[in-house]
Amino acid sequence: MVSASPAGSPAPGRYRCGRTPTVAAMQATVASFSPESRIGTVLLDDGAELPFGAPAFDASGLRLLRSGQRVAIRVRDGVVVALNLATLPLDGPR
Repeated sequence: MVSASPAGSPAPGRYRCGRTPTVAAMQATVASFSPESRIGTVLLDDGAELPFGAPAFDASGLRLLRSGQRVAIRVRDGVVVALNLATLPLDGPR
């Protein structure tokens, strides 16, 4: 049984019964990155922009990203959960 919030939607981190998360690994280009907050955005090859948070960056072990760098990313339900340089293995949450 999936717990739900008062509004009836699944609690954070939970999915409705029978729904599995969509996970995809792909490459993208760094559009922006803030070393202070460790958050940024990447551009997919189709032009879509996806933000990534500090947890995805911290899992990479990298110290810095530059605009224009190619990265490998793992996206779960539209959220970047892991990233690394395109030439390095992609570890982190699956």
